[in-house]
Amino acid sequence: MRLRSTLFALAACSGPPREPIAHHVEPARDVWIHRKLHVGMLRGHSQRATFELTFDGDRATLVETDAQAPRAKLEETERATWEVRSTRTYAGTRRSEGGAVMLDLASSGVQPLRLRCTAQAVQVAAAGARRVPSPDRGSDYACGDPGVWEPRGVMPVDALVCGEATHPVEEDDGGGDDDDRLVFGRAPGIEWAFVNDGCGLQGGGLRRAR
Repeated sequence: MRLRSTLFALAACSGPPREPIAHHVEPARDVWIHRKLHVGMLRGHSQRATFELTFDGDRATLVETDAQAPRAKLEETERATWEVRSTRTYAGTRRSEGGAVMLDLASSGVQPLRLRCTAQAVQVAAAGARRVPSPDRGSDYACGDPGVWEPRGVMPVDALVCGEATHPVEEDDGGGDDDDRLVFGRAPGIEWAFVNDGCGLQGGGLRRAR
């Protein structure tokens, strides 16, 4: 009897059952990164431009950061001291159109960006790969050897390839990226590295970023 009375008293004091606590979880942002790197012993300094593209629902943000470092070989740039020269943020919207992603972005003081992006598998070299002269170029090879990656070989990586909306983005043919396209990969991203060492080596391509 005493036990029943105690349980009744506890139930009376406890009040109505509490509502479960709702934990609001922010949706994960979708982040893509592309980097352009210009290096070589024929350049006065090394240049690096990093593009970070973030999607949040139908909103899109593109942050461009330009940096400069002393002249260096490609394999030396990761240890270089980079000085950030400028940062610019573009913000706007994204929408789907005919299998592509259309971005309308604006930033104060500059012309707006309208980009057309397509999902593609692109061929990239390994992270940290070096650019070396072509082994079979011969002694009479014309000035401007584009070189090859060392270690040799490339691998397919899912990417978001963006260009001006007025110019269709071509499918990757394995020959690397030109300087007009933005080839985004999920963090740590995809890097387009170009080396200019004079007649001995003038070329580059895509590799995984670190």
